[in-house]
Amino acid sequence: ETIAPMGNSPTFLSMKQMRDVVPLWQNMSVAIFKDKEANEKWGWVQEMYAFTISLYVIGVRHVDLILHMMAQPPWDSRMQMGPGRPYYILHYTYGNDFSAEGKHTPGKFGFWRFDKRTYSKPPPRRLGDPPEQMQNDIVRALISHINEATENIPCWDEYYKTGQLAECEEKIPNSIYPTAKRRQP
Repeated sequence: ETIAPMGNSPTFLSMKQMRDVVPLWQNMSVAIFKDKEANEKWGWVQEMYAFTISLYVIGVRHVDLILHMMAQPPWDSRMQMGPGRPYYILHYTYGNDFSAEGKHTPGKFGFWRFDKRTYSKPPPRRLGDPPEQMQNDIVRALISHINEATENIPCWDEYYKTGQLAECEEKIPNSIYPTAKRRQP
């Protein structure tokens, strides 16, 4: 028998399938976490395996995967998979390591690096830019978006220092969405 594939996200299911799989997925995730051997082998992707196993248990053998919806930097480097097929999601699961000359250095720490696992707390307000010669548009966009967010989220510096949300006097800059109506914190 076949088992539905574990990736690439997103996975499209019916609402009935979601209602059936979610409780089982939660319980399966806990069971795998508690199983010493499975926990050691599957590590941080164990809930993805739990999802696939849960789909199998409820009888789902096929899911629709739309590969061009999600880019996975640094392995994907252009903003679209092909003409007229843009990516809609950036999945930053892999380390992004590049030499000073902009060459991708998989498997070893590069001169420039962004890896979410580096941060045990929120990242600083401004991540350093990738090397000028780097040709990966998606990594460049990812860092730009993170920098834009941390630059514009009120009280980010305090959050970065403490890991706690705090009351502060900073306001959301009007330059983000100058015509949008929104509540100030």
